[in-house]
Amino acid sequence: MDSDEKFNLDAFTKKLTYYINLLLPPCHLKPNQLDGGNSIIRIVAISCVLLIHLKTYLHQYIFDLFPINCCCSCCFWAVPAFICLSGKLIPIQIPYKLFYKKSFNKIFLPTVFWSILFSVITFFKSEHSIRAIIDNCIKSRPFFHLWFMFMLCGLYLLAPLCSIIIKKIPFRYLLPFLFLVMCKPVIWDSPPWYYPLLISIPYIFLFMTGSIMSHSHISPKIIFISCLTAFCYLLFMGIILPLYSNKITQYPFHHYLGFCGYLGGTSITLVFLWIGTFIPYNIKVILYKISQLVYGVYFIHPLIIILLIKSIKFKSLNCLSFFVIFIATWLICFMSTICCKKIPFLQRFL
Repeated sequence: MDSDEKFNLDAFTKKLTYYINLLLPPCHLKPNQLDGGNSIIRIVAISCVLLIHLKTYLHQYIFDLFPINCCCSCCFWAVPAFICLSGKLIPIQIPYKLFYKKSFNKIFLPTVFWSILFSVITFFKSEHSIRAIIDNCIKSRPFFHLWFMFMLCGLYLLAPLCSIIIKKIPFRYLLPFLFLVMCKPVIWDSPPWYYPLLISIPYIFLFMTGSIMSHSHISPKIIFISCLTAFCYLLFMGIILPLYSNKITQYPFHHYLGFCGYLGGTSITLVFLWIGTFIPYNIKVILYKISQLVYGVYFIHPLIIILLIKSIKFKSLNCLSFFVIFIATWLICFMSTICCKKIPFLQRFL
């Protein structure tokens, strides 16, 4: 009986893996190139972004807001973590020509496509004039979430400069400039710092931090400090800050360029990279395949959320129903991205 059960379990696992492989994009990496930590960060971080944006859209329908605020407050590490991961790709050894070719196909081209698409939708679905839409593009916001892609495009353009700085200047000499950025992060939300390329400059330090992580030995001591920092970050952002938000108003703790954003993003990134070293190869493959859908999910998720809100007439939501909707939205976004990736024309834009 035990052997039959074991056989059935193995058969089920093989079937599950087979169907997952049919759905998900192929994995072209060699076993030694797979990084489970990278994949986990990308999947968890995009889930955090989805949670924050869903809460923003559904805010008026939620009456049990405090637990949701606590969860969403813990999620602001996600954007700094994404920038750190992007920084791991800074070309230290590979030719810049190859780097820019990959960046154009993976980042620049999709950003242009989705900016045009969202601009067209905005034009026909609102009272925005063409001039207002052009103005939004100049301000790196053809739609609210695309500012990140504009910022990322600028970072990739600045990657050769970042590479030179990393090679020539010890990071400790850059710390005073990093503290200046983090002391008053809201300054970087004002003109001219939201224009293309300029929007990327304050995020260079996070970008370079990711590159330094990828080329440095992560010792047990660093892992311990990272775990402690990540725990303190989640404790502060998830419990202390929501409880005393009326008294703690002087510093923008939720800003991606603030002290909390930098410490939370880098420490949680390091923790996940460490956890990734313990993941079995088969799981790494599946996680990698899911993580390949992350950019597509980021591009399309506002459309999914808007369609969901229009198709379901919300009256009031408690904590449980909100998280059920979040899980459903997560699944719909990922499945929609899988379907879109099956369409040849859309493959290069996701």
